[in-house]
Amino acid sequence: YFLRAQGQRRHAAGPAAGNVQLHSLPALLCKLLLVIRKHCAIAGDTVHTRTDIIVEQVKSYINTHFDEPFTLQDISDSIHVSPYHLSHVFKAQTGYSPMQYTLRRRLGEAQSLLISTGLTMTEISVMVGFGNPCHFNTMFSKYIGMSPSKYRSSYVDRKSGEKIPETRKLL
Repeated sequence: YFLRAQGQRRHAAGPAAGNVQLHSLPALLCKLLLVIRKHCAIAGDTVHTRTDIIVEQVKSYINTHFDEPFTLQDISDSIHVSPYHLSHVFKAQTGYSPMQYTLRRRLGEAQSLLISTGLTMTEISVMVGFGNPCHFNTMFSKYIGMSPSKYRSSYVDRKSGEKIPETRKLL
């Protein structure tokens, strides 16, 4: 497309303009990149870097597997990036390590299940990837500010109109 457009411009400008050529391949490539960027800006598209792609792949992996036990090595194996690079890039872009993000994802899902189902705390802890209900209770209390059972009852109380303390919402 770009080369065709350049040829049409030279032809429209007349024979004298035909002698004006780009002096090198790098100059042609620079012009091509400018056209691509301009097209992306007009179309509202964004140019994704390798870092953006890695972060999206990690988020996708976590969102798909948050209810299963996995390690940083499992994530890196699935997207073919070293664990160190994956962790560094992810934290730089999101502010969380992949495992912190996983914990927040699990707790966010637990919050949703607590208010939308009648499942027991043990069932919810297993469903969101905590193997141990005590560990689930500890992490939930630490990050949300109250136990899972208190969180559930506070939501029910809030729906009935009683004033109760605010909680923290994760992911």
